[in-house]
Parts: sequence; structure tokens; C-alpha cells
Amino acid sequence: MEAEDWYVEAVTNVSLEGLKRFKFRIILNRRLEKSKINKVIDQLTLRLQFLDTPPNPTHSVKAGTTEVDALFIDVYCSPTSRRECNLLLDPSSFVCLANYYRDNSVPRLEHGGIPFPIWRNYKKNTVGNVEYAWNPGYVVA
Repeated sequence: MEAEDWYVEAVTNVSLEGLKRFKFRIILNRRLEKSKINKVIDQLTLRLQFLDTPPNPTHSVKAGTTEVDALFIDVYCSPTSRRECNLLLDPSSFVCLANYYRDNSVPRLEHGGIPFPIWRNYKKNTVGNVEYAWNPGYVVA
């Protein structure tokens, strides 16, 4: 999936027993305002809400076109290498984490799924069913 200002990569099924979850990255081709990033996330959560997944022969996870329980989205701005898509090694191109949860019954990732020392530095807000953690150094040029 892609648009003029962004594309999706590294879609990974991270489902657990009874929970249909996916993780992926959004790469921005240019710096966007936070409100525009929110709109991109909204579009993607709507498009990916009913991903069709095959049955897993070794784990008891939801399959078929059942609704996704959670989407874990990392947003980066124009990285020049894979190293720049790593929060721990080089956070300079990191924009935000956006974790979508279908409803309040879905278990949340503790500290957004990252180490607490990094998590506590992010600016957090919630929009609808999406919890955001923004890199405080992200600015639109």
C-alpha cells in the first residue's frame, strides 16, 4: 500500500492465541503535519481491519476475515537505511508509534511495546482507538 507521501512496508503477523494482531511500518516520503499522519493511520486502520489470514497449523490464532484486534504501527520519515528504522540504534528518522486496539477488551502493550526509558520521553495522546507516542524531536520543516 502506498500513496504520494507514504508507503507501508514490513507487514508482520504477530498474532497470539485468540488475538489477531499485525505490525508494520509506514515510511513518509516527506515530513507531514501530525494531523495528516493521523489521517493516514485512520485510512490504514480502516483498510486493514478485516485482513484475510490463513489458518496457522501450529498455533491457535484467529484466521479468515475476522476483525483485527490490534495493529502496531511504527512511522518513520525518509530513512536512508534499515538502521534508521530501529528505535534503539538511530531514532533520528522516527516519527511515532501508533497502536490501534479494536476496543477496550484487547490487551495493551506495556509501554507501547518498547523499553520504558525510551517510552517515557515520548509525547502521548489518543485519537479514537489509536494510542500515539510521538518523538518529541519530530518537527515539520
